Amino acid sequence: MTNKLKTLFRLTQNENLILKKCQSFSSLAELTRATSLPRSTVEYTLRKLLDSKLIQIQPTGRRIRYGAIPENTVLKKILLTNEPCVKTYTGVKELLHIWEQVGELPKNTRLYFLQPYNSFKELIKKVSPLQVEALNKKMNDKKFIFEGAVHEKMMRPFFEFNPPELAKKAVLSFTGRLEDVVKIPQEFLNEKAEIFIVHSRLIFIDWYSETGIEIVNEHMANFIKAIFVTIKSYGERFNHGEAIRRGIRLMKR
Repeated sequence: MTNKLKTLFRLTQNENLILKKCQSFSSLAELTRATSLPRSTVEYTLRKLLDSKLIQIQPTGRRIRYGAIPENTVLKKILLTNEPCVKTYTGVKELLHIWEQVGELPKNTRLYFLQPYNSFKELIKKVSPLQVEALNKKMNDKKFIFEGAVHEKMMRPFFEFNPPELAKKAVLSFTGRLEDVVKIPQEFLNEKAEIFIVHSRLIFIDWYSETGIEIVNEHMANFIKAIFVTIKSYGERFNHGEAIRRGIRLMKR
């Protein structure tokens, strides 16, 4: 596969391995033997590749065989006809995989986000402070630019659900970054889901149900970005990093 296709789909190691083994049509049993992966893992990964329209099914009697769709065909649909590339994610591990992939983007990447308080609270219940700190460090080291809308007391859940020292380290990892952030009232758009825009990628995450949808489509991304800019224009300019440091100083008193 070309780097262009790998970038568009952000394939996991298992997805990449199975896709390579599908260059000729193969059955589930053949793929399980060829990859040495558990049968359940192969079945799950095949469903993901089918959802992404990277493989196709060839029914042959009672046995189903899976084959890769030619790369040129995939690229033509996405890049020439602008057909959206859609991937779905289920479970905390897969949702974190989204962030691991975002962390691999080039330096100075601009990341747009709308993160309601209730969504962040659900995230903190399910992701350890150490994981949050590690992901933030990678993005901060690459000087990512964060443009978003957050609640003024966004960091409070860290201290509700974690030991103080761990919470403090995680919270401080949100400071010292390049950001253009506004604060929004807690009542405004306060859902248990959030949205992020990176280049032509739309990422919707529902931490409450532990599901996510990623869409790669330039026109859709630009449209949602325009809506985001409109929402952000109603917020109050907010130095998020300084608010975090101030909050920790007050806690020490």
